[in-house]
Amino acid sequence: MTKYSIEASVQVSACEELWDLAKSSDNRVFIVNTGGVTAIIDATKEHKTEYVLHRACRALHQLAFDEETCSSISDGGGIVTIIRAMKMYPVASELQNEACAALAVLSKHTDNQVAIADAGGITAVLATMKMCKKADDMVQMNACKALQHLAQNDKNRLSIAKAGGIMTIITAMQAHPAVPDVQVQACITLHEIAKDADNKAAIASSGGIVAIISAMQNHPGLAAVQANACATLWSLGYNKGNYDLIENVGGIVAIISAMKEYKAEPVVQEYACEALSNLAAKEENQAAIADAGGITEIITTMKEHETVAQIQFTACGALWNLASNTDNQVSIARAGA
Repeated sequence: MTKYSIEASVQVSACEELWDLAKSSDNRVFIVNTGGVTAIIDATKEHKTEYVLHRACRALHQLAFDEETCSSISDGGGIVTIIRAMKMYPVASELQNEACAALAVLSKHTDNQVAIADAGGITAVLATMKMCKKADDMVQMNACKALQHLAQNDKNRLSIAKAGGIMTIITAMQAHPAVPDVQVQACITLHEIAKDADNKAAIASSGGIVAIISAMQNHPGLAAVQANACATLWSLGYNKGNYDLIENVGGIVAIISAMKEYKAEPVVQEYACEALSNLAAKEENQAAIADAGGITEIITTMKEHETVAQIQFTACGALWNLASNTDNQVSIARAGA
C-alpha cells in the first residue's frame, strides 16, 4: 500500500485483502503491529473516492474486534477517518453500513464513546439513518448498535435526544417492522436512552411505546424481541405518565403473552416481571394485570426458575405491588404463592 500509494485500485485491493485476513484475531494484531491501520488511513487521505473509503471502513471494522487493535485504530485517527467518510458520501448505503458497524464496535470502549461524539459521530450516524431509512435495514441495525453503545455515556444520551435521535430510532422501527434485528437493536437503544427521565417522556410522546408493543405483536416467535421490548417497557414504566399509554395500547397483554410463550427463557421472564412490577404501581393496572393472567404467570415463573435469584426478586416485587388490590390478595393466595 505504501509503495503504490497513488494507485487507487491497489489501495482498494489491499483493503479488501486486509479485511479478509483480519477475520483472524492473530492476524488483526499482526496487521496493526506492522502498520496496517496507518496504511489504511493514509489511503483514505490520498484517495477520497467512495470505493476506497468503503473498503477502508470495511477493513477498519474488521480490525476493531480486539481491544488492542481497537485502541490502535482510535489512537491512529481511525474514528475521524470513518466519520469523515460518512459525511463525504451520505447516500452511499454500503459505505454507511460499514462505517456504522465500525463505530458500533469502536464505541464499546468508554474512551471511544467520547471521542466519537467529539468528532461528530452522533450527528453522522443519525444523518445516515435519515438518509437511508427505507433503503437498507442493515444500516439501521448497525446505526442503532452504534447509538446504544454511545448512549452509555451520560452526556451522549442527552446529545442523541437533542439531535432528534429518539424520533429517528422510532422511525427506523416503523420503516422496518418485519425486520427483527432492527426491532431488537432499536429496543436496546431506546432502553439505554431511557435512563434519563426526560427521555422516557420523549420516547412515549414520539410513538416509542406503540412501536415497541407493535414489535412484540409482529414477532411473537422471537425471544430476543420479546426480552428487549419488555426491558424497554420496564425502563419507560418508571415514568408514571407512561402507565396509561402502555396499558391502553396493549402493553400488559403483550408482556404476559411473552411470559406464556417463553416460560423457559429467564431473560424474558425477568424483564417481564420488572415491567409488570412498575405497571402494577398504578391501582387501575393491578386489576388489569390480574385479569390478563399476570398473577398466574408470575407465580409460574417463580416455580420454573426457583434458583434464579433475580427472577425471584423481581417477581416478588411485582406480587407486592399487585397485592395492594384486595381481590388480588385472594388470587395470589389461591395461585400458591
